Amino acid sequence: MMKLHELTQSDLDILKSIENIVDGIAAMYGQHTEVVLHSLDAKHPSVIKIANGHITGREVGAPITNLAIQKLKSGQDISNAYLTKCANGKTLRSTTTIIRNSKDQPIGLLCINTDMDAPLQSVLRTMMPEQLFSSEQTHS
Repeated sequence: MMKLHELTQSDLDILKSIENIVDGIAAMYGQHTEVVLHSLDAKHPSVIKIANGHITGREVGAPITNLAIQKLKSGQDISNAYLTKCANGKTLRSTTTIIRNSKDQPIGLLCINTDMDAPLQSVLRTMMPEQLFSSEQTHS
């Protein structure tokens, strides 16, 4: 059984620094992809940052799911993609990545969930840039 521990200030700082990555991934993949940052603090394991929470209906403070705990116990730091059905019936394609501190302890999970039931045209539209060709033809 994996035991969660109380997070230190350093652990919390690591998780805080990942919050903008949540927004970046959501900006890249659009409204049909939920990005969730979970804290694995023993006192209150929960969602600490979420983008596109409308997909599963979760928000900051939501409890960590049993599936997330199972992925943590699997021993894989980055899961293979897997399919699940969420409470509202949507089929999600997901990956879970374990975030570790300098002592190699799991302190958080970054989960990416794509709504596989979203209409393809809508998915493609959300992935197109607002402006197809900008005046600068450079990539970051």
